[in-house]
Amino acid sequence: MNVLQAVAMTTKTILLASNEPTIREVLQACLADLGGLDVLATNISPDGLRQAEEKQPDAIILSLTTAADNGLVFLEKLKQNAKTQDIPVVLLIGRAKWLSLNIPERYYISGVVSDSMEPTLLLEKVKAILGWDILP
Repeated sequence: MNVLQAVAMTTKTILLASNEPTIREVLQACLADLGGLDVLATNISPDGLRQAEEKQPDAIILSLTTAADNGLVFLEKLKQNAKTQDIPVVLLIGRAKWLSLNIPERYYISGVVSDSMEPTLLLEKVKAILGWDILP
């Protein structure tokens, strides 16, 4: 096995779901360029749910900036679908004061990142939550 094959076998895939194009772009660059992850970016939408089912990512990062994002409906549908219910989900909530504290427990969320959009700190937190060694 050559080096490229070994890297391909160990690269983790993240489905990044956000309704904010700027946040999606920044997070995608951060996770791919700094973290070495394969990042599939999508909206919080039926298309995002379809991608989760078809691509079977290693984890999902769900960025919720407002209650209007429909992120909780997205989570509900992920957890109700036998093909996606076991995919780890990390919520990225920024300063979302509207989010109920029982959401992570109710939806079996792997973890919540609430206070950092600084790229290396975000990577460290995601790495710790998922138990991955994703930093080069």
